Formats: sequence, C-alpha cells, structure tokens
Amino acid sequence: MRDPLKTYGTGIRLPLVVQPGFAWISGANAVEQALRAVLLTEPGERIGHPNYGVGLRRYLFAPNTLATRTSIRQAILDAIQRDENRASNWKTSP
Repeated sequence: MRDPLKTYGTGIRLPLVVQPGFAWISGANAVEQALRAVLLTEPGERIGHPNYGVGLRRYLFAPNTLATRTSIRQAILDAIQRDENRASNWKTSP
C-alpha cells in the first residue's frame, strides 16, 4: 500500500487560524482542500495562474438542461486534470 503522505503531500490548512504556528493538513484531506480551491476559484482570479479554477459561477443562472450539466461536468473534470493531478486517479460517476 502506498503511503498517503508521500502520495498526496502535506500543506498548510486553510483558512488560516490564529494559533501558535500554522495548522497542517496531509493525505486525502490535503487533496480535498485543494479540490475545494479548484472548484471555488474563477479563472483569472489567482495571480500567476490565469487558467486555474473551474469557473462555476458562470453556470449560476444557466438553464437546467442536459447540455448545461454536461458542460459543468466537463469543466470540472478538465480543471481537476489540469490543476490537481493528485485527484486524477479517482473515479467519477455520470
């Protein structure tokens, strides 16, 4: 079995909280936090990474059609593949 710390890494827990030092996050929790960041970030919002993020806000008032849902799913999959490769081996269901 692979070591999750080596596979997924360790990082600073967000949001930052006031305490002595920083809180750390590792393993699958680190990947979950990174996925949340990708999903909630609009492209162009992150300095130095203009393509980072999914841009889900553009779908907020879109009609609830199969085409819209398919576009959302593809945007999420593309962003995860591009921005968070640690999650690329996870399975998704339609």
